[in-house]
Amino acid sequence: MVTIRRDGEEVRAGDDGEMGDAVRPAKSAQRAMFERGFRAWSGLVDTARKATGLPDSCFDLNMLADVPSLSPGLDLKAEDGWLRATGTSTWATDGSDNSVYIEKQIDIDISRRWPTNITLTDRDLDYCSWFGRADNHIAVLVLAWAYILSARWTELVSGAVLEYNNNSQIVDGDHVISVNTGKVNDDAARWWAAVLSQDGWEAYIPSDESRFKSPWSIALKSPVRFRLSHQGETLVQPKAISSVDALGYIKEYCNFHGVTDQCYAALSVALLLPRLSSRGRNVPLPIPKLNHEACVSGIIKERASHEQLYEFKYLDKFLVLSCNTKGVCGLLSSIFYDPKVACNFASPWVQAIVAAIKHVGDTQIIHVMAARSPHLAFIWLGAIITGFHNDVVRDGRFGLIPIEPHSAMWTGTIQSFMQEPLSKPLVTDGYISRANECRLLHIIQDEFHERWPLSPWHPFGQTALEDTEPSVRSNVEKVTGGLVYAKWRWASKEGSLTHQVPRGSLVPVFRELAEVPDIPVSYEGFRDKDVVSENATRMIFDWLRFEGYPASERPIYTHEWFAVDNSDEDAHFQAIQKAERLRRRGLGQQI
Repeated sequence: MVTIRRDGEEVRAGDDGEMGDAVRPAKSAQRAMFERGFRAWSGLVDTARKATGLPDSCFDLNMLADVPSLSPGLDLKAEDGWLRATGTSTWATDGSDNSVYIEKQIDIDISRRWPTNITLTDRDLDYCSWFGRADNHIAVLVLAWAYILSARWTELVSGAVLEYNNNSQIVDGDHVISVNTGKVNDDAARWWAAVLSQDGWEAYIPSDESRFKSPWSIALKSPVRFRLSHQGETLVQPKAISSVDALGYIKEYCNFHGVTDQCYAALSVALLLPRLSSRGRNVPLPIPKLNHEACVSGIIKERASHEQLYEFKYLDKFLVLSCNTKGVCGLLSSIFYDPKVACNFASPWVQAIVAAIKHVGDTQIIHVMAARSPHLAFIWLGAIITGFHNDVVRDGRFGLIPIEPHSAMWTGTIQSFMQEPLSKPLVTDGYISRANECRLLHIIQDEFHERWPLSPWHPFGQTALEDTEPSVRSNVEKVTGGLVYAKWRWASKEGSLTHQVPRGSLVPVFRELAEVPDIPVSYEGFRDKDVVSENATRMIFDWLRFEGYPASERPIYTHEWFAVDNSDEDAHFQAIQKAERLRRRGLGQQI
């Protein structure tokens, strides 16, 4: 019997008169799940409100260690105006006597048809509390990183061109901001002039029909203009500089101003540009406030030891992580996943998270997300600066939680129950859990189960072994452990380029949240609607029982959640549309 507290009174399961059934949990059980999630996330929120500065995890790039590098000589395919690179990962069973090897293929867009629009706004983020100083250079540094990433792209992609344009004039009446680069050479001065100008440079692959643009191509859409202030000779018109030279110049700038921490934030924003561009949105960046003294409330804290972002070896990894736009969304959305939450409890769990963080300001939300997933704090930094974190939360609220196996395994992130190993023993008293049934079907690559299910949440309950597929019964004694990402290869013009990964190095471990028992629970965000649970349950059972249900599961497949009529068919897409409307409404308020 479950005992919970509601408004100071003890309530037992079933006391509210709303008992569960074969699929839908009792209302009391749903409320208990909401309480667990609310207390766990409220604990993160309480800690975040006491924090100052930025978490050190925001400056940790260890998540990149196993991301494959973009390689030269790739066999690119042009489809629908995009250039795509194809990669193939190999996965092996860990712990089985008879190892199983499977391959997963992914196409990654490495070009764009249009640049990403950058706008400069007065959005009120308290950068002083983040960086310990009142001035901010983030927009300037984002423009610089967009060039650096694009320059490296042109060096790796066959036929790509990088060139300066002659668009550095200051128009009368424009708001002009002077950017001091210190004492720099002619090449650096000309580079900064191109970076700070509207359409000052271009990276593309020419074709007969159109130009395939770099994924980090940008268009500065703002009345604000920049004027270069530097100590050096008259600007000349040299050839566009390389990525390694530009990396050196941005490092000099950050050392000159003491803003290496802001450079991390700017890089995080730049890595999100391909994803933000795919949503057709303007990217709002703060209007630069330069040459200010350290603010009274803080001390300038230059993280001199955190300079790994200037290391050239990371550039090729940045390109792959950034271009895998679905993967980036999957990483950010992984905050919603918890291995203890079954598909039919997804609604109260997601509601609890949204309710707990509802009133957390943008400045403090970075501490919440960094505490939840420290290894992803660096990516969250850019999401918060651009407002993309609001999209992630809104989509998650409606159960729109994307999963991408490659980004998950590269970064050691748990996104789905499918990443967990098979239980030991696999069969108990003649039954196998439905979660293990799903994992086993995928490991043996049973027909219709070659890919992960779209729902991250595991199915509830267990199946009698005699009711499972013949392929399951014949493999329960043979397969143990789970699938481990083993290696990666690119499709190239010269054959296959292989990026080796040491076996067993990429086994994600879920960071369990501690529930704080003495935190009072607000039920304002608890809703009776089960849309997220209903969709998650239907998706995972449709995947598991693609070829039909055993007779013993009649109470499940005849449940109203599975009785899809014409209106229910579009429920998932209606949720997408509603999330998009809310996103655009919020975007309009920001800009």
